[in-house]
Amino acid sequence: MPETNFVKFKSFISGFAKGEHCFGEYSDVIKVYLSNTAPSAGEDTVKSDIPGITEQNGYHGSDLVVSWDIDSESGVAMLLANDVVYMASGGSFGPFRYVILYNDSHEDDALICFADLGEEITVQSGDGILLTFPSPVLTVE
Repeated sequence: MPETNFVKFKSFISGFAKGEHCFGEYSDVIKVYLSNTAPSAGEDTVKSDIPGITEQNGYHGSDLVVSWDIDSESGVAMLLANDVVYMASGGSFGPFRYVILYNDSHEDDALICFADLGEEITVQSGDGILLTFPSPVLTVE
């Protein structure tokens, strides 16, 4: 995955302020999925707003190992995530262009942020894709 910036969904910021997302010691489960439908940071709010690609041939939405770190000097909260690998087996998967994070513990699968990879990608059978997340993925100030 090319290095890219993640864009916060506006609904995530308001949900975060209202306590709809629990991060830290009692963290919600954050998942990632791939889509070929362009997200709208201002309009999309839940996972069902943006269809994902078909889960097949080694691709499945997965849990991310995430953590929140708070810089005590600046008061900035940072979302950190481990990399994810998908290996195509028995066929290809895709095409996709967008990597989307959402809160699977939220009753409506609330969207958090997304990245535009800049082009459609199809992973061929026997190949893989490494989703490398920037550090931090996003910040809340």
